[in-house]
Amino acid sequence: MRLTTQFLNQRLILLYADIYRAMRVLCAGVLLAASAGSGRSVAQGLSAEEKETETIRGTVVNSVTQEPVGRALVYSLDNRFAMLCDAGGHFEFKIPRAKSEAVNGNGPSLVFYNAAGGEYGRMGGPAALLARKPGFLSDEKAQRVTLANDAEQGLTIQLVPEALIIGRVNLPTTDGTDRLVVELYKRTVQEGRAQWEQAGSTQTRANGTFRFADLAGGSYKIFTREEIDRDPLTFDPRGQLYGYPPVYYPSFNDFESSSAIRLTAGATVSVNLTPVRREYYPIKIGISNAPQGAGFQIEAWPQGHPGPGYSLGYEQDEQSIVGMLPDGNYTVEANANGPTISSGQMNISVRGGGLEGATLSLVPNGSIQVNVKQEMTAPEMGSQGSTYEVNGKPASKSQYILSSVHVNLVPLDEFQRGGMGRFGQTGAADGETRVLEHVSPGRYGVHVTAQLGYVAAVSSGGLDLLHNPLVVAPGGTSSPIEITLRDDGATVEGTIENWRSETQGRDTLLPGQQLACIYLVPMTETMAPPLVGWTGDGHFSLQQVPPGSYRALAFNRQPGELEFTNEEAMKKYEAKSQVIQLEAGQKHELRLQLNAVSE
Repeated sequence: MRLTTQFLNQRLILLYADIYRAMRVLCAGVLLAASAGSGRSVAQGLSAEEKETETIRGTVVNSVTQEPVGRALVYSLDNRFAMLCDAGGHFEFKIPRAKSEAVNGNGPSLVFYNAAGGEYGRMGGPAALLARKPGFLSDEKAQRVTLANDAEQGLTIQLVPEALIIGRVNLPTTDGTDRLVVELYKRTVQEGRAQWEQAGSTQTRANGTFRFADLAGGSYKIFTREEIDRDPLTFDPRGQLYGYPPVYYPSFNDFESSSAIRLTAGATVSVNLTPVRREYYPIKIGISNAPQGAGFQIEAWPQGHPGPGYSLGYEQDEQSIVGMLPDGNYTVEANANGPTISSGQMNISVRGGGLEGATLSLVPNGSIQVNVKQEMTAPEMGSQGSTYEVNGKPASKSQYILSSVHVNLVPLDEFQRGGMGRFGQTGAADGETRVLEHVSPGRYGVHVTAQLGYVAAVSSGGLDLLHNPLVVAPGGTSSPIEITLRDDGATVEGTIENWRSETQGRDTLLPGQQLACIYLVPMTETMAPPLVGWTGDGHFSLQQVPPGSYRALAFNRQPGELEFTNEEAMKKYEAKSQVIQLEAGQKHELRLQLNAVSE
């Protein structure tokens, strides 16, 4: 009986093998027939793995030297695919063929789907690949490669090498007891204007050295934070105190006068900073009307040269600004955030001794009234059956327009101190009066946007705010801001000439691919921001463009730092831009070349 069972099992195995071979022959015949009907050929001699997968391969290179980067991690946006490339920077992914279906009745076509069921196109799965490796920038936007629907050739992922700033702080002591804080600021562009923002902070090692890594190209400023000398061999808490005031690279006394360090990708810059030991004196400034329970932000800088570096604190019990400063003239500013938002500023002088008995008064940040005037010519849509809504309730066109007006105060100083204006509303919901609340003293550009129509005029006290800054006095006092809206703006339509070549023939936007954008930058000096349009197929249309002269530009993605207020910075785009003059109600057609945004 046992021999009979074994014999039957062997016969079953042979029978299953014959059936399997027959099914393979039958499937091959069906595929050949389908291929012949569509005029396509089927590759002969492919392995089972090759028939069921498709390959994505490529190389990771250094963006500066174009040399291969070995042992980098290559991965997909959704982290479903990942591998280390080899020593030569090569990588290869086998992508499963998840589904086969006929397209337009022309025979089988391979279509791939992600885990969530979304179609990715012919390539199987990853819409974009990224890479990373220590020593190169970790910013994912700098090394993303988007896969095209028909991309089978090798891909190239460029990793941007990090830049470094290394250096030493030279102090008289060599025992490592004094370790200073070194701060790094980077020049950035916000709302088209250059500003300095903190980019890092580190403490010196025992030997005085420091290091900033993972830096992108750009302009930087570096300085030491002030530090009280507490050397145990010389420190006397009852005697004269000494410290090290900030020193700004290479050897300046304030941030504004210091030199910028220009970094390029992969560069290493070495700096030396030598603080000078000086006498420090106690500072105590009372606040006469400090709000109970408020949080305080205290800043100090050399008079006439605002910037970071000096430090003072706030003593809650004594309601006083306290700290230490060396000889000099300073500006001290206090900002209180509590039930009321208030601020105050005063100039002080330190000369061979401490400062005590001075008093600073805070002034509540004020409000600025905003009036909106409508000069619309289009008919009221609500009267034709279509309605508008404001906060989920039916509203007139006038109410809807007013609800969609947004006002933003953009600081024009390199360092904004205190709070920004907040947009609020007062009176009835359909009123034309609005209020900017808690506005700190300073100089601002007034940016106004509206859902319908365009901003034809902005003024305050007779001053044209489209071409001049708004100056806010202490207490937020300012004449009302008057805004005029119109709806007879121009229309700008067009196409991008080199869209196909620049986007590798893509006709649709793939996952991970960013929209291209079109900028209309005013040619005259203005506080108003440029108009921005978007496109995913190379065609664009901008409606309700205010009459005037503009420089039109197209970018493959939104530029992060477009300093459109700087005429010198905009010159590099002149070759691939057009200057246009628009009149009210005009329709203008454009053909623009695509500018590639550098990473």
